[in-house]
Amino acid sequence: MTLHWTRHRSAESSDDEISVELAVLRQHWKQILQIFQKPLIDQDDISCVLSHFQHAVTLLTDEVASQDRPGPILLYFVGEAILDTFFVWSLSCPEYASELKYHQLRCFEFLLSRSQHELLFHKQIFKPLLNLLRSCESSLSLDLIEKHMIVVLNQVCVSITKSPELLEFCFDISAEHGPSRFVIFSLLIPFVHRDGLAGQQARDALLLIMQLSNRNEHIARHIVENTNFCPILATGLSALYSDLPHRLSTNNDECFILTKKEWSESPALAQFMNSLQFSNDVIQIAHPTIGHHLLQYIYHGFLVPVLGPSIHQNTMDEVIAATAYLDLFLRTIHEPALLKVFLKFILCARIDEISLLDTLIQRINYNTKLGLVSLGLFYTLINLNCEDIMYRLIFMYLIPCRHVMCSQRRHISDVEIYGKNAERFLSLIPSFSNKNIFILKEFDEMQRRARSPSRTRSKSVEPDKERSSKRSRILDFFRGRVRPSDQTDKNSNVHNQSHISFIDKTSMKFINIRDHNPTNSIHEWDDPKTRNIAYCAVIFNEFLKELAAITLEHSVQQFDDDQIFDDILPISLML
Repeated sequence: MTLHWTRHRSAESSDDEISVELAVLRQHWKQILQIFQKPLIDQDDISCVLSHFQHAVTLLTDEVASQDRPGPILLYFVGEAILDTFFVWSLSCPEYASELKYHQLRCFEFLLSRSQHELLFHKQIFKPLLNLLRSCESSLSLDLIEKHMIVVLNQVCVSITKSPELLEFCFDISAEHGPSRFVIFSLLIPFVHRDGLAGQQARDALLLIMQLSNRNEHIARHIVENTNFCPILATGLSALYSDLPHRLSTNNDECFILTKKEWSESPALAQFMNSLQFSNDVIQIAHPTIGHHLLQYIYHGFLVPVLGPSIHQNTMDEVIAATAYLDLFLRTIHEPALLKVFLKFILCARIDEISLLDTLIQRINYNTKLGLVSLGLFYTLINLNCEDIMYRLIFMYLIPCRHVMCSQRRHISDVEIYGKNAERFLSLIPSFSNKNIFILKEFDEMQRRARSPSRTRSKSVEPDKERSSKRSRILDFFRGRVRPSDQTDKNSNVHNQSHISFIDKTSMKFINIRDHNPTNSIHEWDDPKTRNIAYCAVIFNEFLKELAAITLEHSVQQFDDDQIFDDILPISLML
């Protein structure tokens, strides 16, 4: 009884608190509306409005932080459109616009960080927030507004990642600006290369949108077609690269390999590396369409016009620095697609009609610091284990065998052995003539040999000799040895027989031999022994093709499988 009374009293007390807070909220809002109706606003009015507004937002924050569902205070905010009304009124006070925007951003930042449920699903919350963010574009020169705007944008991106349905509100609410207006993403683009905490938060928010674009093709298409994200990211690398030190200052004069500790001490180089790492992450997690466009801009907007000429400069110190930077970039990049673009630049780019790779190779001979840093670059390239790099640097010079004596070249000229093995396996595929009575005779001969006493292991037979005999037969099979009598029969009949292939070049689940041989008598094909042997031949045929395919997998030189099947003459098994 006492416990029930205590719970009842507690519930009544909670209801009383909510009623009191709601009454206080109404009073604050009433005071704000009275100031809104004044024809002239001074600084005292602005201070009074901001004080009442902050108290109202504090009441809302306390409620959303303690409840996981909408409460009466939130419903009052939504019903009275408090946030939207406050934003519209702030536009009528241009002389106090920056101050009002700042306090509104702080209130949204406080709300989104404390809420236990998604406030942005309420249109009366999300709409004034987007309108506020859109109005901040004209105030980006103010560091204080920029700082809190980026924090709010980051919070919104986190909410969108958790609830992708919010994207519909973003595009629908900003429909008056056209379908190409995605204000949250557009506001983040100018900060993509910003240093400090603000730049890092902006890049983190952009990565969240990039991750979302990988699952939403509409967002990816919008970013590529209606924003300048990819050009700004690529050209920003060019601008940051131009600010890098033109001369390296390392503690070790004998080594010019930049480590993370060394480049992190240079603010300009650290900022460039952050942007390069961000580009790497974007290509890795974004939609392939975004990654493809970004790679094109990086190659044609940064590598060829900026990095290439810097490597071909005349000043020795600048060339050494540019080569060391390129080495650092290759050791930093982990995304294969971006690394491929850098390797394409090294292997294929021509600066002033001069191959970049040839220039780098020639510098190895320099007995200077440039030769040392060039060797470090090639050490990094070789450690990438890239076939194209290995071919251009090593194999291209070894394949002609100019380093081998002329008398020995013929012994190493034919290095492709797997292809010949494949041809040999394919040559063992049997073909049959219209006279297929030989199948019965072959089957009888096999049975007769299997039943012969000589096939039974005898105790008098030495195991080593028997194993040796087996090895000889296996070697004969793989080497394709044919007995003289068989060779004679084959040569005498090969021109008078029309072959019928039982296997086509695609998979075949059932073979009706009678359809291929309409002239054969019915009782020949109805014999189970004949049909079983034919099916065994088909299975053996497939086995040989599979074996040939396996050998081709390990071949150094790739073949056209269809050409192999068409060109190789099959061996006829005829009597």
